[in-house]
Amino acid sequence: MKILAKKKIVIIEDEDSVRRDLGEMFQDDYEVDFAKDGLEGLYKMTNKKYDLVITDNHMPNLNGVDMLEAYNEKGVFPKGTPVLMITTGCNPTVKKRGQKAGVNYWFVKAYNMLSLYKMCLKILDPKFSRFL
Repeated sequence: MKILAKKKIVIIEDEDSVRRDLGEMFQDDYEVDFAKDGLEGLYKMTNKKYDLVITDNHMPNLNGVDMLEAYNEKGVFPKGTPVLMITTGCNPTVKKRGQKAGVNYWFVKAYNMLSLYKMCLKILDPKFSRFL
């Protein structure tokens, strides 16, 4: 029997409770790493390949869009790595920068956790999307 490696998710979020809640949703089925701001997220993403990046935009030290732009400048961002941005809202300029930096999906706070979870399942396991 072939054992499949768990897919890897990094959750980059400065709010402890949100980071914890997101982690609890995924920890049983996925390998989950955490970062508390964009600088720590940049470090994690530079040193490990992830199957999904979930990041807040408004964080101390380095926001989500700036983090992705810095990561892209390093030239190591794997093409096709899905990025889901969580934000309190964004203007069209920020959204355009985010899309150029690699953001594929946007969730506006306060979001429904079940909807976010289903979206992530569709991203990570597209074959199950017809059931969600």
